[in-house]
Amino acid sequence: MLPAAGVSDEEIAGSVKYGEIIEKHFSANELETLQPDLVKNGAVEIRPFLVRVEKVGNKIFTVWSNLIIRKKEKRPLLIKFFKVYLMAAIWIISPIVLVFHILLAPLLSSKRRKQKEYLQGINLK
Repeated sequence: MLPAAGVSDEEIAGSVKYGEIIEKHFSANELETLQPDLVKNGAVEIRPFLVRVEKVGNKIFTVWSNLIIRKKEKRPLLIKFFKVYLMAAIWIISPIVLVFHILLAPLLSSKRRKQKEYLQGINLK
């Protein structure tokens, strides 16, 4: 009745293993090792480029939304500009940023590894 949620049938079928891992840890009352075990088994996938895009996108959205809220008399025009900006950011700026992300990967590998561990819930420092 509803369209697919963007999750493949293989991923849905494979999710059973995570339920088994969670059940094992809850039964043994070993919650401190649950997250690392889930990560080890592929339950948490972090894509550094998407994390970066999300952080920058949140900042830019905050700037635009505050501007649109403050300038009530120009709201329709500002919304049109935001739509144009958003399309440019997605289709033009984002691919350029991806190239820089790939080129800088060797220089930032340590920082990205730490960020990945943090986002996976392994190292929350």
